[in-house]
Amino acid sequence: MKNVVLLGIMASGKTSSGKILAKKLSFCFFDSDRIVEKAEGMCIKEIFERKGEAYFRQIEKKALSALSKEKNAVIAAGGGAVKDCANVMALKKNGVIVCLLSSPEAILKRLGKGLSRPLLNSGNRKRKVETLIRDRFPLYAKHADIMLDTSELSPESTAEAVLGLLSY
Repeated sequence: MKNVVLLGIMASGKTSSGKILAKKLSFCFFDSDRIVEKAEGMCIKEIFERKGEAYFRQIEKKALSALSKEKNAVIAAGGGAVKDCANVMALKKNGVIVCLLSSPEAILKRLGKGLSRPLLNSGNRKRKVETLIRDRFPLYAKHADIMLDTSELSPESTAEAVLGLLSY
C-alpha cells in the first residue's frame, strides 16, 4: 500500500488525525516537523528565529526526502512543504496526497493564543492565516489526490473521513 501524506495549513489536523489514521491502518506515523526539531535540537520557532525560514526549508526538504522512502507510513508534512514542488513530487512517488483544509476561524480556535507558530507571531493573526490559505490553496489543489475540509471535524472524525476516502 502507498503511504498517506497529509498536507495542509497549520492546525488543520495533520498530526492529531495522522496519529489516529496510522493506528487504524497499522502504519507508522511520522511528523516532518518533529523530525526537523530532533535533527536540529531545537523547536521550529527557534530554528526560524536563529537560522531563518530558508534554512528550515532546507532541513525540511531533507527530512521529507527521507520520509518519502518509508513504506506503510502516514506522514504529516509541514504546512509549507507544498511550496517546494520537489517535496511533493518525492512524497507522491510512494504516497497518496491528502490535503486537510480548514477555515481561518477553525485554525485560530485550534491554535489558541500560543506563540509556537513562527509565521503568526506578529501582526494580525487572522489576516496572516487568511493569507497563508489564499497563497497555498492553489498548490494544495494542484498536488492533492484527496481534499478534505476539517473545519468542523475532530481528529477522530478526520481520520475516519480520510480512511473512507482512501481505497485501502
